[in-house]
Amino acid sequence: MVQGTETGENVKTPQNRSLDILIVDDEKDVLDVLKEMIELIGHRVTATVSPKEAVEIAGRKKFDIIITDISMPGLTGWDLLAKIKEMGVSAPVLLISGRAESIPGERIAAEGGAGILPKPFRLDDLRSAIRGIIEKEGPG
Repeated sequence: MVQGTETGENVKTPQNRSLDILIVDDEKDVLDVLKEMIELIGHRVTATVSPKEAVEIAGRKKFDIIITDISMPGLTGWDLLAKIKEMGVSAPVLLISGRAESIPGERIAAEGGAGILPKPFRLDDLRSAIRGIIEKEGPG
């Protein structure tokens, strides 16, 4: 069961359409729950446990938002963010981390991230983060 499902309000674009969201987390269980949460709020999800695959996917398909864990083997979330920005991918990137409080907001902005969401989070936290990014930056 997903926590924080007490409100059914979906996060849509100003044109009231669902978002295409790419999610990346090397922990399959976390990825599955995150995918379920995003689908519950009405969006389409492409999910992968591989940051390298995420770079390839982001190069082939346009996404409105990319959500990535920071701590992953091989390519970290920071590496993923740098690679997709080098490729010219315009989608805002929301970082997720179990140690979010230790990451200065200045670093997130300097690296090109749209924000950070601390783990664990509830559905309403995720919904608010997505809404904030869409209102501030618009969909990618």
